[in-house]
Amino acid sequence: MARGKKHTQKNTTTIGPETSMLPEDYTIASIESSSLESIFTLPNPSTTNDTLPNNNCNEDEGDEDDEHRHDKSYEYLTDAITDVCDLPTEKRSKVRLMALKAAFKALTCHATCQESWLLVEHRMSDIVHACVWSVLKSSKATEQYAACRCLEAMSVVLGSNEEEFVEEVMDSLMKAVKATGKDGQVRSAALRALSMSLFVCSSSGSSSTLFVMGLCVEVCRERWRGEDVVPYLR
Repeated sequence: MARGKKHTQKNTTTIGPETSMLPEDYTIASIESSSLESIFTLPNPSTTNDTLPNNNCNEDEGDEDDEHRHDKSYEYLTDAITDVCDLPTEKRSKVRLMALKAAFKALTCHATCQESWLLVEHRMSDIVHACVWSVLKSSKATEQYAACRCLEAMSVVLGSNEEEFVEEVMDSLMKAVKATGKDGQVRSAALRALSMSLFVCSSSGSSSTLFVMGLCVEVCRERWRGEDVVPYLR
């Protein structure tokens, strides 16, 4: 008697193969990057200007120091954005991951003025394209997670009335949230980035907000699409 073939249901929402599961306490700070520490540590004037007598400096010197800090921050932000936009053509996973971590730190620590905001807005589509590529195409959960965190940070930097940004990230982040084959930390980061983009950047479209709220309720149940949901996603 012929033995019937065992039917295996294929998960059509899985986007990209997973190689490892991220721990529950994983954050973007967990990415080892000793080489970035010197890049993103700005000099402390109280320690570098130790030749000033009695630590007294006039207003002009203070202004020069502030201007130097501003220039360095803007330079770091510019370099980080340039590197992260090259992700789709970069073949080395480690380099892509370091670029994403650098971009996250630049967006959260160095995009602090109007000039920085203009730069992020000008390169918005390029940054989104690179991050979305990492979320949907990369086979590494670490890269997918870091890319989601960059998109989350971008929503804060861009601020309100940025409907174009919401439109560019919404569909891709929803795919990542729904992809049950993805790492739970990645899905959680994608859901957070999606929620932040709507909460901060959207000025209209209450239907989209309600839809995402409904999605949150669905994917954060104890079981969803026949699978147990990890606690940190709920």
